[in-house]
Amino acid sequence: LEAKTGGTADLLAFAQDAQDKKLDVAFFYGANPVYSAPAALGLDDALKNIGLKVAISQFMDETTAAADVILPAASYLEDWGTHVPAYHPAQPAISMQQPLMERLYETTRGFGDVLLALLQNKNKDQYGQYADYYAYLRHAFSAMPASYKENPASEEHSWNAVLQKGIINVQTTDEPLNASVADIEAPKAPVSDPQYPFVLVPSVRLGLWDGRHANLPWLQEAPDQIAKVVWDSWAEIHPSTAKKLGIEQGSIIKVSSKHGELTLKAVLLKGVHPDVVAIPMGQGHIEYGRYAKGLGVNPLKILAPAQEQKTGELAMYATNVKIANTGEKDEIVKIGSTDTQMGRKLVGTVPVEQVRRTEGA
Repeated sequence: LEAKTGGTADLLAFAQDAQDKKLDVAFFYGANPVYSAPAALGLDDALKNIGLKVAISQFMDETTAAADVILPAASYLEDWGTHVPAYHPAQPAISMQQPLMERLYETTRGFGDVLLALLQNKNKDQYGQYADYYAYLRHAFSAMPASYKENPASEEHSWNAVLQKGIINVQTTDEPLNASVADIEAPKAPVSDPQYPFVLVPSVRLGLWDGRHANLPWLQEAPDQIAKVVWDSWAEIHPSTAKKLGIEQGSIIKVSSKHGELTLKAVLLKGVHPDVVAIPMGQGHIEYGRYAKGLGVNPLKILAPAQEQKTGELAMYATNVKIANTGEKDEIVKIGSTDTQMGRKLVGTVPVEQVRRTEGA
C-alpha cells in the first residue's frame, strides 16, 4: 500500500504505480483523477490493476464511479475540520471548521470520522478512547501549549473562544529564507511542430474551476468572466488566426494533439495570443450528475504526458495542437451579443505611455 496525495506530480506517479501493479489499495478523497488525468496516461485501464479502490465522496464523479467501495461523505457544512494555509501573511494560525447544520443523511460521515475509524481498527489502544472526530479535536486542543489558549485556566472558555473566532493562533520559529535567483530556471516553451503549430492552454473558468463545481446548475448558468459563454465549452482564438483559417464566431472546429481530438465552437477574442488556443476547463464529464454529464469537452484529456523538470508537475502548457475548420457553425449562448462598444466609449482606455507620463511609473 502506497500513499499518494492530490497534486499533478503525484498524479503522474500514481498512474505509473497503478500501471506497474504496485498498489493494493487506493483511497480517493477531494480528487477526481479519472477526470483530470490526460488520456495518454491510461489511468482508466491502470485502475483495474488496483485490488481495492475506496472513494470517500459526496457525488458520483468519474473516480467514484470506478471505485469498488463508496463511503458517502458529509459536506463541509456538516463536518468538523482544521485547515492550515500554505502562506501566513502575519500571525500563523490554524483555521477551525465547524458544522453549520445537522447532517441531512445518517449514512454520511465526515472525513475525520472515516480516518479515525480506520485508525481505531488498526490501533485500538491509541485511538479507541475517542467516540468521534469531535472528541479527537477536543483532546488535541487540550494538549496544545497554554500560550495557544485565550484562558489557560478554563479549557471550556478557551475552546468556545476558538469556535467564536474560528482560528487558533500558534507560535512558530522564524527561520531565514535563503534563495538564489541563479538557481531558478525559466520554463521552456513547447518545441515548435509545423504539424501542430498552436499551443493549447487549458484555462481556469470562474465558478467551475477545475471541474469540481460543474454539477451545480447555477454555476453552469453563470457567464464566463471574459467570453460570457454559459452552459458550454468553447475554444478561444485570436481574430487574426481565425481569419487565416476561415473561422468565424461560432464555427465548429476540431482541436487535435498527438493524444486526442476535441470538437467545439470557436470564440474570437483579441486577448488571446495568435499562436494559442485556449479551452476552459471544467466541462466534459462522463459522470457527475445530470448538470455535468455529457456537457462540453475536457481539454485535459488531450494533454501530452510531459513533466515539468523542476517540480515534477504535469506540464499543463506543453502540448502542441492543430486547428481544423469543419465548415459547420452553431449559435453561441452568451451574455451580450457583441464585444464592441459601438463607439459609445462606455469603458475608457488609457495608453500605457500616458500612464507612465502622468503617474510616474
